[in-house]
Amino acid sequence: MASHLAPYAHVDPAEVTARRARRPSTVYQQLLAQGFTPDDIAAEVEVTVGIRRIALLAARQDGTDEPMLGVAYGGDFRSEEEAGIPQIGRSLRELLHDDHLFTGEVEGHWYLGIHADSGAWREGENVPARATEALRRAREEQQDAPSRDRWLRVADLRKNLRDVGVTGPLPRTKDELLALHAEHVHGRWDIASVGEFHHGDTLILLPGRPVITAVLRILAAAGTHLRMTGPTSGPFRDGAVLIDERDWTAEHVEKIRAAAARRERLDAEAEPVRKLLRKNGRLWSLRAGDTMDRAYWLNYSPRNARQVSGWFSLDELERRAREEDWDFAR
Repeated sequence: MASHLAPYAHVDPAEVTARRARRPSTVYQQLLAQGFTPDDIAAEVEVTVGIRRIALLAARQDGTDEPMLGVAYGGDFRSEEEAGIPQIGRSLRELLHDDHLFTGEVEGHWYLGIHADSGAWREGENVPARATEALRRAREEQQDAPSRDRWLRVADLRKNLRDVGVTGPLPRTKDELLALHAEHVHGRWDIASVGEFHHGDTLILLPGRPVITAVLRILAAAGTHLRMTGPTSGPFRDGAVLIDERDWTAEHVEKIRAAAARRERLDAEAEPVRKLLRKNGRLWSLRAGDTMDRAYWLNYSPRNARQVSGWFSLDELERRAREEDWDFAR
């Protein structure tokens, strides 16, 4: 019986790279098609993301001239996040999107919710209720923001006003700058862009600006192409970034494979130390990083000692675990 499948044809890797380079960036091009300009997009791109915030990030990759866009979540380093965020990444890689992705509106604000792993964590999580909590806290923080502006320098006030598009001469006195800052910086959007992780189970992303909202909507519709990457599996420095994997260039895919092989090797080397740590205390996290001299991030609660977190070399971890010596550990 004749096969309906086309015969396999080899494509030279250089041609694959050329094709990927010619393909427009999925998220970036969709934003342009929605009417956003490059300046609109650039105005919302952040350099870093704060604690309990989400931010629009842009990165350059080999093989393309267009930026790759992602939405980063800045956690507050709780143990439930250290366990839950990797679970989100795993769930998305294993294509469990239908059971783990939620969108909706609370009080007129759109949100994206992602379950870490509803089978292993808390079942029946009330996502709209969590989004309402996040919105309430965001509004409270936004209302308090103008009162905290007095701690800003005049130069910072001026820069923030320019960043949101205020043109022309600015007032000379700080009181006048504060009034203008409250009007244009804090009054431009209803809320700041907020992220919250609830009960080791659900990540709520509540955007407060037009471009980041559009990006999250695009990512929510990406289906099986939605991914959450870390600093070793994406072009961003931040640890938890949502992206559309179709934006990866062929060159970056090769870097991901090399980084994954390195992590697998380092994790295997650390397994004896991992077992010793579990024997002598409660191990929250031990993962390989990018640096070579202090290559492992540790979050650990030794017996009869305060919790320890920081970067360590494998030799130092082995010695400390064997001697149960965690004094002055960082």
